[in-house]
Amino acid sequence: MHLRHITNCPNDAEYTTHRRRKGALIWQIYTCRQHRRLSDWYVPSNLRRLDSSEPPHPCGLVYDHRSGPDVLLSHINGWMAVGTWADAPVADTDWAGRLRDAHRFATYLRQEELAAAIADVMRLADAEAWNQVVALLAETENRRLPR
Repeated sequence: MHLRHITNCPNDAEYTTHRRRKGALIWQIYTCRQHRRLSDWYVPSNLRRLDSSEPPHPCGLVYDHRSGPDVLLSHINGWMAVGTWADAPVADTDWAGRLRDAHRFATYLRQEELAAAIADVMRLADAEAWNQVVALLAETENRRLPR
C-alpha cells in the first residue's frame, strides 16, 4: 500500500470515498468539504460523510492499494496528460515507455521542472523504488495543481 497526500489543504477530512476493482479496494481518499469533489478522485456513489467516532484524517490523504507501476500509469494518464508520440506508439501498459514519452513531451514543451521530476521518477522506477516513485509523483502533482 502507498500512502500519500494529494492536496495542500490544512483541514481535517469530513468525507471519504473509494474505488474498487473486482471487489478489491483500489484506493481510498479522505477530503474536506471543499475538496470532496476532486475530479480524478470523485466517486459520488461511494462518497460518505465521516462519523465523529472515526479517527481524524488530513484532507487529501490517499491509501492507494495499487502496484507501483499502476500508480505511475495513473499519474501519466491523469494529471500529466501525456499522450504517445505518433512516430513511436507505446502500449498503455508499458510504464517505462510511457514515462519516456512523458519526459520527451515535457522537454519538448520546455517544462523543465516537470521534466526533471520525470527523470528522477525514471531513475527510481528503474530501481523499483516504488514508494519513493509514488511520493515524488504526489509531491510533483501538488506543486503543479491549484488547490
